[in-house]
Amino acid sequence: MTSSRIDARNDRGQASLELAGLLPMLLVMTALMLQTLIGAAAVMRVNNAAHAAARAASTTSSNSPAGGDVGDRSAAAQAAADSALGGWFAADATTTVTGETVTVNAKVPLLFPNVRIDLGTITRRATFPNS
Repeated sequence: MTSSRIDARNDRGQASLELAGLLPMLLVMTALMLQTLIGAAAVMRVNNAAHAAARAASTTSSNSPAGGDVGDRSAAAQAAADSALGGWFAADATTTVTGETVTVNAKVPLLFPNVRIDLGTITRRATFPNS
């Protein structure tokens, strides 16, 4: 009976010690999962922005009697892309109109913006009819 009391006393704090050892790993895994979700949401937003920009460029070019000039289409595409991306995400995005294609480029946002890591650029293209 004496040995079981000694064993029970030696195990005190074991669960707390294991939690303290696993907690940093759990926090890092949670941050990586959240960063993955942010990246996936960014891809969807850039894709939607490219389609919205193409729709705006198409509408601008078809409403103009002369077929719309590139400046008007570019301005309309940029405005539509910025609106679709949202304020915080549109700051690093660029929209270009080339012929019948709209290209939207944006940097992948970070969960911790003060960390200086470049996760790459998302590029999506959408075409519109130029009638």
